[in-house]
Amino acid sequence: MVDWLSGAFTGLVGGVVFGLSGYLKNGGEFDVKKLLPTVALSGLAGLTLGLAGLQVSDDSLGAATVGLTSAGLGVILQNVLKRLERLLT
Repeated sequence: MVDWLSGAFTGLVGGVVFGLSGYLKNGGEFDVKKLLPTVALSGLAGLTLGLAGLQVSDDSLGAATVGLTSAGLGVILQNVLKRLERLLT
């Protein structure tokens, strides 16, 4: 698979896992609108990591690294965007 595409896909999967873990932590009713930004930003982070040359190989540790890094970057980006939104409104 093309490096940037596998990075994006791995980021999306990492975002889904991270978002669902947040749902499990908080409980309540499942809201897709809360999950989508995490998944989208994690996919974007994975795409960026793939374009930067971080490769997802057959090594499961490499795939986990890209997925977790993408999810982490996605959450950081989401928090920054929420803060900017609060400052501008």
